[in-house]
Amino acid sequence: MEKKIIIAQSAIILILLILLFKDYGLPRANVVQSNVLPKSTTSTRLLAAGVYSGTLAPQSHLIFNFKPLQEQMKKYLVDRNLNVSVYILNQRDGSSTGINEEAPFEPASLNKLPIAILILRKIEEGGLRFDTVLPIMPEDRDSRSGTLYKEDVSELTVHALLDRMITESDNTAFRVLSREVTLKELEALSTYLDFYRDDIGYTYDSLSNNTYFISPESTTHLFLSLYLSTILQPQDDEYLLSLLTNTTFDIHGVARLPKDIIIAHKYGSYFVDNKKYFHNCGIMYLAETRIFYCIMTQNLDKPEAEQTIGDLVHMTYTYVEDTRAELTTRKL
Repeated sequence: MEKKIIIAQSAIILILLILLFKDYGLPRANVVQSNVLPKSTTSTRLLAAGVYSGTLAPQSHLIFNFKPLQEQMKKYLVDRNLNVSVYILNQRDGSSTGINEEAPFEPASLNKLPIAILILRKIEEGGLRFDTVLPIMPEDRDSRSGTLYKEDVSELTVHALLDRMITESDNTAFRVLSREVTLKELEALSTYLDFYRDDIGYTYDSLSNNTYFISPESTTHLFLSLYLSTILQPQDDEYLLSLLTNTTFDIHGVARLPKDIIIAHKYGSYFVDNKKYFHNCGIMYLAETRIFYCIMTQNLDKPEAEQTIGDLVHMTYTYVEDTRAELTTRKL
């Protein structure tokens, strides 16, 4: 009798062990589960956050090789004997390419972006408000860019001035807002972003002069900071980038791009005496890919500068789209 009880107990234990290992033990052979993310807590997730949130599709190809694009751009510039510098960065994987991307250029209107960031920072800290009204002094009126200089207004809100400064690149709005920013604040921001390059020479005699220099590569830091929201609150970076998608410079037209492609960009135009500078830098939003580009020209008349920038941006867009399509067709 005792022997039968022992046998029965052993059988029960064996069945329990089989059930235990069936559901919770080692993986069973020949069972494959695809497209299923493992259950995990936030602290143990090892993939990119976008994969878990659904904003980054699994098996979406990266674009590491920009050498063909660089060679195409070089040939274009050499054939036309153009003094142009270019920097391209794929933010998703960090791959980049450039042509004289560290060359110094006067910033022209690209210096409006640091001012906008510092103004928004003051709003966040309570030093200003969007509805704060600022006076427009006679010395603020500047006819070189924008139309505010000729309007019969003596004051505007910070919100209206920011809008005019970014979307229209208005110099008068820039001068009014610049009074709210100190040189020390600008220098601190520049040091953080490595925007105004101390290794290629600059001075801070005033906020509105052009005695300092930037490069296509250093300007990309500015856009990266906005995109990754490293200085401002996310809603303020979103606000500033939204203004940059609606500027008066028609990058879609000059670059022959589809109108539904989102581009947050800023142009810089400076044609005074014998100085000729025209730049355009921004972010192209192409599906899950974010292409940061910065193109700076010197000694070109404005129509030629615009055409050159348009051609180079078009090359970039076409290369990215064609490469993505090719990688998808290959099914790597």
